[in-house]
Amino acid sequence: MKIRNNFVSNSSSSSFIIDMKDLTPLQVTQIFDHVNLGREFGIYNAAPIDAWEVEVSADGTKLTGGTIQDNFRMEELFSKIGVSDAIVKWGDY
Repeated sequence: MKIRNNFVSNSSSSSFIIDMKDLTPLQVTQIFDHVNLGREFGIYNAAPIDAWEVEVSADGTKLTGGTIQDNFRMEELFSKIGVSDAIVKWGDY
């Protein structure tokens, strides 16, 4: 008989990092308000608990985000608010 000792999930995780100098103040505000803006654009209908954690680095130079339940297509929001794919680094940060 097999006994599972740890958590099993079908969810995925994702993260990003962007240099603050590459974003406008409006884009930063929009990224922090991604749940409401995503609903407005019709690209997000899940509970806010499934949203992204977004923060600015302690030195103020980077905007980072991460999620363990990737139900929100942040790259689609970035496209809608004019954030270029070229400035977004995706991965584990």
